[in-house]
Amino acid sequence: MSRCTMFSFCAAAMFAAAPALAGDQFPPPWPRFDNDGTPVTGVTFQCWTFPTPFNPAPPDPGFWNPHGPPLGPRIIPAIPNLPPQWLPEFEGRSGVWCLNPGDMLEFDIPNWFMPPPWEKEIWVQIKHLGPVRVDVIFPTATGPVSVPAFPAGGGPIDPPGTAWMETAFHTILPYCPDFETIKITALTQIYIDQVCIDTWCRIPAPGAATLMGLGGLLALRRRRVA
Repeated sequence: MSRCTMFSFCAAAMFAAAPALAGDQFPPPWPRFDNDGTPVTGVTFQCWTFPTPFNPAPPDPGFWNPHGPPLGPRIIPAIPNLPPQWLPEFEGRSGVWCLNPGDMLEFDIPNWFMPPPWEKEIWVQIKHLGPVRVDVIFPTATGPVSVPAFPAGGGPIDPPGTAWMETAFHTILPYCPDFETIKITALTQIYIDQVCIDTWCRIPAPGAATLMGLGGLLALRRRRVA
């Protein structure tokens, strides 16, 4: 029996069921829609509230990604015989993944290729209980590269009296790859209720810094991450 399952038995007895709370409290600092209500050119937006334990699963209805449906979560246990557990309810939130230390959730986001000077800005919001790390994997001419996303905002969320948090993670890639993989890693036993991923392919302001040098990136080609 996994640690998640043992904990969930106690949780089921202690907390009444409640519907998942939709929406994102810390949206990205760029607009998703123009004044006429159409999506801004270059953006994608997708959320998962995990109403079922599907692995992997499509995002919730209402996502915007003109390059194809994003997919997630792909569940990778740190210990093969101790997989993450999906809980129908935990501490007032519905559809929750319980991850053991080192477990990962991965999300594949299709996008469009644009070489420098275009760059890709990524904003990942997570409703979670317990510490997480976020990394972004993307293809280059010499193979996949992984860069960290850093906390850029957040705070406590409902229900009151619980330890649920929403944290927004941010990173910038030096060009716009045709896909990204967002990897969320549990640093201890944690619970995840929702993941929202925004991307924005844009030309940066003059002098803006990127995470990598631009040398050799013009020869980038699509390479799927194993």
